[in-house]
Amino acid sequence: MREELLRMEYVTCGDDNGEQVENLHFYILKGEVMGLISATSKGLGTLIGLVYQNTPIEFGRVWFEGQMVNHYAYGDGSVNKVYIIEERSKLIPNLSVEDNIFVLRKGFKKYVINRRILREQVKRLAESMQVELDTNKRVDELTPFERCVVELLKARLMGAKLVILLYLTNFIGRQDLARFHVLMKHCCQAEMTFLYVENHHQEVFRVADRAALYSGHRIVKVFEKDEMSDDTMRPYTISFDLPESPRRLLTDQVCLRFDQVYGKTIKGLSFSVRQGECLTLFDMDNVLIDEVAELIKGGCRAEKGKIFYEGRLLDDHLGDFLDSGIAVIPEDPTKKAVFKELTYMENLTFLLDKKLKGQHVKRAYLRSIREEYRGLSGDRIDESDMKALEARELYNLVYLRIHLFRPRLAVCVRPLAKGDMFCRRQVIQCIQELKNLGISVLLLTASISDCLDVSERLLIVRGGRAEAEYDESAFLKLSHSVRGFKESI
Repeated sequence: MREELLRMEYVTCGDDNGEQVENLHFYILKGEVMGLISATSKGLGTLIGLVYQNTPIEFGRVWFEGQMVNHYAYGDGSVNKVYIIEERSKLIPNLSVEDNIFVLRKGFKKYVINRRILREQVKRLAESMQVELDTNKRVDELTPFERCVVELLKARLMGAKLVILLYLTNFIGRQDLARFHVLMKHCCQAEMTFLYVENHHQEVFRVADRAALYSGHRIVKVFEKDEMSDDTMRPYTISFDLPESPRRLLTDQVCLRFDQVYGKTIKGLSFSVRQGECLTLFDMDNVLIDEVAELIKGGCRAEKGKIFYEGRLLDDHLGDFLDSGIAVIPEDPTKKAVFKELTYMENLTFLLDKKLKGQHVKRAYLRSIREEYRGLSGDRIDESDMKALEARELYNLVYLRIHLFRPRLAVCVRPLAKGDMFCRRQVIQCIQELKNLGISVLLLTASISDCLDVSERLLIVRGGRAEAEYDESAFLKLSHSVRGFKESI
């Protein structure tokens, strides 16, 4: 019978920012992959923080490796044997793999470093985990997958008993993710334990031994292996069905076209987006999304090939991409595209000067906008403090700004990578609203979960070039369900 590594008993805790957990009760066994599905994100950071460090709590107890390390009457702030792997690296980019693993760790006391010995130690450690690494590489030369492997090696060397994996699908490609899953299972045999955090249940069910659903500041359900299915998850989810929209007849007129484009990560990419169409570009390797977005914005130029926008070369078309009717919504726009010092209305109308070519915005026009968009934003449109808005409302604000600007092409960079279930539902609805205006939409993503709900076509990209293309009718022909189709990919 497996022993418990971590147990939280009815823990209640909050911080000054209102991030709190209530009556938190669950456990993690040694040598398992415990999934954590974040249906809501409020308080999740507090939960992860409590697993990592024994900060004061208001009620309950925390046990780690059979020892009570935290309770309501005493929390000494000590750090548990936990390592966190996330999108932001903890490694030093301009140092080698071996330096990051061995030299930059607590307890390393040598003054003279023997490179040969270090290299042999890294090799033995990697072989024990059945991975191959070029130890001469600097960290900034590693792929996201290789960087995660290095961090996993470092965690094992540091004696970490639990490794928390935060949203790997946001920065590791689909094929590399499958390789990492195999590596996780191998590490579990060596009694390493994982807490696998994702915001979509299908990603968690694919790899976890058990899974906990976090919602409303607490764990509301723990799924055993035989319970991991869409049917058992359905009572805890919200509907992603969109309101009926009039079917639009797409023309053959092309809005955007890539013709054998080469770049740093792009290797002969060709595709087109028709006017009024929503195309999902699914990057299996998760490496070229940012470059495609920069090419469209004019932030960089293609090394070879041509990009056409509305029938003209993009290089000739672009001064400011906004002036040309192109809007690019960045990944995690609540942090990158919301100005906290402005009011809701000021954020909403931020692009009006571009729309009106620098003309003065009349008060009557602003009053008209306020009344028109109140139906889409509610009374939040009168809000002056952006900190009072929830994540879902901030996402809605960003997309309403694009809705008001009414570009001819909207490019969404990893639109569903961040945010909880309610945020994803909001984003899907907002994209549908853009489509209803006749705006062409390009979704650049490394995960197609829920994206197919608004897409007319899916383009699968691997190795920097288009590999396969499916239209809306093919989504269901390949499988009896969209979920099955996504798993087959």
